[in-house]
Amino acid sequence: MVGDVKLNEFRVLLQAHGLQAGFVNATPVSTAGAAVLKCGDSLAIRKVPDHRVVLEGSISDDYYRVRQMLYSQYSTL
Repeated sequence: MVGDVKLNEFRVLLQAHGLQAGFVNATPVSTAGAAVLKCGDSLAIRKVPDHRVVLEGSISDDYYRVRQMLYSQYSTL
C-alpha cells in the first residue's frame, strides 16, 4: 500500500460504517508491542515491520467490506 496507513484513523472510519473496532496488544513474538486493530469478533488489522498492512480473519461479508475500505483509502502496488 502506498501512503502511511494510520490505524487510528482507519478505526474511526470502521466505526463510522457501523463496525465495532478497537485496539488490542499483539501477542506473537514477531509483532510484540505492536498495536492490532480488531474488527468485530473475527478480523484483525496490523502493520508489520516493513510497513505493510495485514488483514487477518475468517472469510465473510465483513472481511470483504473491510478489505474494500482499506483499498479505497490507500493505493496498492
